[in-house]
Amino acid sequence: MRVPQEELGALGAEVPAYTDKDQALTWNWSRLPNRMPQELSSSIQGYLGGKLTKEGMLKEFQVNWDNLSVQ
Repeated sequence: MRVPQEELGALGAEVPAYTDKDQALTWNWSRLPNRMPQELSSSIQGYLGGKLTKEGMLKEFQVNWDNLSVQ
Protein backbone atom coordinates (compact mmCIF):
# COMPACT_ATOMS: atom_id res chain seq x y z
CA MET A 1 0.00 0.00 0.00
CA ARG A 2 1.48 3.33 -1.01
CA VAL A 3 0.60 6.45 0.94
CA PRO A 4 1.63 9.95 -0.15
CA GLN A 5 4.81 11.08 1.63
CA GLU A 6 3.18 14.21 3.00
CA GLU A 7 0.77 11.98 4.94
CA LEU A 8 3.58 9.83 6.37
CA GLY A 9 5.89 12.46 7.75
CA ALA A 10 9.69 12.35 7.54
CA LEU A 11 10.19 9.16 9.57
CA GLY A 12 7.37 7.29 7.88
CA ALA A 13 8.78 8.20 4.48
CA GLU A 14 12.11 6.57 5.36
CA VAL A 15 10.58 3.15 6.07
CA PRO A 16 9.83 2.32 2.40
CA ALA A 17 13.32 3.53 1.47
CA TYR A 18 14.86 0.98 3.84
CA THR A 19 12.56 -1.86 2.89
CA ASP A 20 13.03 -1.22 -0.82
CA LYS A 21 16.80 -1.62 -0.29
CA ASP A 22 16.35 -4.76 1.87
CA GLN A 23 17.77 -2.89 4.86
CA ALA A 24 14.89 -3.66 7.21
CA LEU A 25 14.57 -6.77 9.34
CA THR A 26 11.46 -8.90 9.02
CA TRP A 27 8.98 -9.61 11.80
CA ASN A 28 9.60 -13.22 12.82
CA TRP A 29 7.94 -13.60 16.21
CA SER A 30 5.37 -16.00 14.79
CA ARG A 31 8.10 -18.47 13.84
CA LEU A 32 9.30 -18.95 17.41
CA PRO A 33 8.15 -21.78 19.71
CA ASN A 34 5.03 -21.17 21.81
CA ARG A 35 5.55 -18.67 24.66
CA MET A 36 9.00 -17.67 23.38
CA PRO A 37 7.94 -14.16 22.27
CA GLN A 38 6.63 -13.46 25.78
CA GLU A 39 9.81 -14.80 27.38
CA LEU A 40 12.01 -12.70 25.08
CA SER A 41 9.88 -9.63 25.74
CA SER A 42 10.27 -10.08 29.47
CA SER A 43 14.06 -10.30 29.15
CA ILE A 44 14.20 -7.26 26.85
CA GLN A 45 12.08 -5.25 29.30
CA GLY A 46 14.43 -6.25 32.11
CA TYR A 47 17.40 -5.04 30.08
CA LEU A 48 15.74 -1.76 29.08
CA GLY A 49 14.64 -1.20 32.67
CA GLY A 50 18.19 -1.63 33.94
CA LYS A 51 17.51 -4.87 35.82
CA LEU A 52 19.61 -6.97 33.42
CA THR A 53 22.91 -6.37 31.69
CA LYS A 54 23.20 -7.14 27.98
CA GLU A 55 24.98 -10.36 28.89
CA GLY A 56 22.25 -11.22 31.40
CA MET A 57 19.56 -10.64 28.79
CA LEU A 58 21.33 -12.87 26.28
CA LYS A 59 21.80 -15.55 28.93
CA GLU A 60 18.07 -15.44 29.69
CA PHE A 61 17.37 -15.75 25.95
CA GLN A 62 19.44 -18.94 25.85
CA VAL A 63 17.93 -20.41 29.02
CA ASN A 64 14.40 -19.72 27.78
CA TRP A 65 15.20 -21.13 24.36
CA ASP A 66 16.63 -24.31 25.91
CA ASN A 67 13.62 -24.70 28.24
CA LEU A 68 10.98 -24.06 25.59
CA SER A 69 12.70 -26.16 22.94
CA VAL A 70 12.35 -29.33 25.00
CA GLN A 71 8.68 -28.86 25.89
